[in-house]
Amino acid sequence: MAALRKIKVNGNRKVSVFRSLQNQILQKDITTIPSIKTVLNVGSRQDESDKEGKLYRDYFEQVKYFTLDKNHEVDHPQHLKCDLHDLSAVNKKFDLILLMSVLEHVEMPWQVFDQLGRLMHEDSYIFVTVPFFYPLHKDPGSKYSDYWRFTADALPVLAPDLEIVWFKPIDSVILAVEDRDAYWDIDNTLSGYAILLKKKKVSSTNFETELDAKTGLIKRKYPSYQEYLKHQGEKLDKTYEKILQSDQEYEKVLEKRIADLHLSLSGKTVLCLGARLGGEVRAFKSLGSLAIGTDINPGKENTDVIYGDVHDIKFPDQVFDCVYTNIIDHVLDIPRFVEEVARVLKPDGVFLVEWAQVGLNPNKYEVTDVSNFDQLLKIFSANFAVNSVIDIENKTQFINWSGKLVLFRKVTS
Repeated sequence: MAALRKIKVNGNRKVSVFRSLQNQILQKDITTIPSIKTVLNVGSRQDESDKEGKLYRDYFEQVKYFTLDKNHEVDHPQHLKCDLHDLSAVNKKFDLILLMSVLEHVEMPWQVFDQLGRLMHEDSYIFVTVPFFYPLHKDPGSKYSDYWRFTADALPVLAPDLEIVWFKPIDSVILAVEDRDAYWDIDNTLSGYAILLKKKKVSSTNFETELDAKTGLIKRKYPSYQEYLKHQGEKLDKTYEKILQSDQEYEKVLEKRIADLHLSLSGKTVLCLGARLGGEVRAFKSLGSLAIGTDINPGKENTDVIYGDVHDIKFPDQVFDCVYTNIIDHVLDIPRFVEEVARVLKPDGVFLVEWAQVGLNPNKYEVTDVSNFDQLLKIFSANFAVNSVIDIENKTQFINWSGKLVLFRKVTS
């Protein structure tokens, strides 16, 4: 069997060719970026070395060096114990994020880039190294597994909101195999890649914000209302496969969540606003409700959802027992939206709002900054009273966010 050569360092430590070359690139091309003042090393801890005997934090001079890992209990003010799939508890932004030999160990790498985007400002970088032709290397203690290998085409797909600054192949691990010539085409077999990414620049003409005088909320500014509708409708067309998969998974999540509320919705009329491909509608139908959904872009041949604008709901007054939505951050005029929901609800109607407390992302489809929970409750208070608030986590293959499920009761004068 071919023997994998490792580089000996200091007579006793060993490190693979891939790791050694990764660290060389880090030292030469990353630590020399002049704008780096804060660093987050993901999948690491403060005392972790590069296996050649040097601490990673010592690669950087005069920077604030943070580490993040879900498996390490480290009593250090600059270590964050978090799951990469949910970084909502991290409220800092970093100049440089190191994601070295980590992506193969996470279940949903596409979610990781969505989450890391929250920790980036417009001039931040992410340095990524990923394996391609490389041995399996999961943790013997089951702290992490080894799920993925990546081609050169994978990173732009996983991180569509980031642009590639440069892309470097890491020499083949086959170069460390003594009888390599008998087995492989060395020129076309790489052990992995090193990639430097940064946020895509968005023209200010495409993404301007304004303060809504009525609500005090910051919202995206559109040239016209038709441009707002067009932008929101594009989401399904551009991310159809992700939405389809998430829709099917989320249907089961929501069905259980609503059932646990014990609202007795069997035989009751339910309207789901912003229902996309209808997972929410089917969840209510499974509980015996007479449910229908509306969306700006319901897709083709959707029997659960019809076209509809949440600012102008095309149903008569007081016809629904319950209205459900999880798109409050996509609503342009929240007071108008709240009035429309109150209009179509029966006097004893229930309004269920799933609320992700998020700001605005110029590369996404959020419209209104809904990060201030109390401020939004004031807007709802003219038409609704809060019955209960429940902390929730929405996790499917393609979505991962924490927030609240608010149960409102219609206020009748």
